[in-house]
Amino acid sequence: MATIKKVNSSTSLNEAVLEEACRFNEVMRLIAPQWKMQLLFSIQWGDNRFSLLKKVYPSLSDQMLSKRLTELTKEGFVNKVTAADPKHVVVTYYLTQKADELLTLVPRFCEWGEKWLGSD
Repeated sequence: MATIKKVNSSTSLNEAVLEEACRFNEVMRLIAPQWKMQLLFSIQWGDNRFSLLKKVYPSLSDQMLSKRLTELTKEGFVNKVTAADPKHVVVTYYLTQKADELLTLVPRFCEWGEKWLGSD
């Protein structure tokens, strides 16, 4: 069950101020769900079909993989291309420019994490 936030709570007010300053919270809500960033990186590295992604992430259920790929497609991070072969249908996922630009930001977050969070 989802927790309902009070409209006048300090958390809600802080989020509202930050959202007015930039869209950081919106970006984080978009990319934070588990598996999204991992899938984007894997697609970038060539694991761009459902079966290949399943090999990379065997603990990821078919249902969750399908859900995340659908979300990434609807959000404009990946394009889904379906090709009909006489024997079967092949679905391939490709990164969009939007995803490419997002992935260029990740190394900076990694550098920050190394500097300030260390390697505990």
